[in-house]
Amino acid sequence: MSDSNKQLVTIAMGVHGILDRYIAVHNRLFKSPLRRLITLPLIFKPIDFKQLHSQSNELIQELEANKSHLTELKPQTAPSELANTLGEFCSALIDTISLLREIAYQLDLRSKKVGDYSYHRHKELLDLYYQSIERYRTIGVKLNEQFQEV
Repeated sequence: MSDSNKQLVTIAMGVHGILDRYIAVHNRLFKSPLRRLITLPLIFKPIDFKQLHSQSNELIQELEANKSHLTELKPQTAPSELANTLGEFCSALIDTISLLREIAYQLDLRSKKVGDYSYHRHKELLDLYYQSIERYRTIGVKLNEQFQEV
């Protein structure tokens, strides 16, 4: 395996780790509705929206760093189709996590009774969020196919 392929695999593994951590943040934010309806402090801990917002910021920064590593790879030495798809995946994941971050931020404000985050706005953000998830998943399928060829 060439040096550029090794670098791509290293970046891809880093992005995969970020994806795993993003899914954990998603799961903490979107726990079952029953858990959110029954807020018994001894049984259920409240969702820390501020922490989820902060974790989303960290994930975005790490993804942006991985994207910049991709652009540093020389096009002559890196398989450009694979590098381009990995860059697209990073961008799509950044968009998705940005929407998750905004939802967590708005829910944090709402939990503090600050701002005017309406149900209508929440539904709009959720629709955009789920569309964004589909986008990164579609690119992820393409990315997996390309990695099998390497």
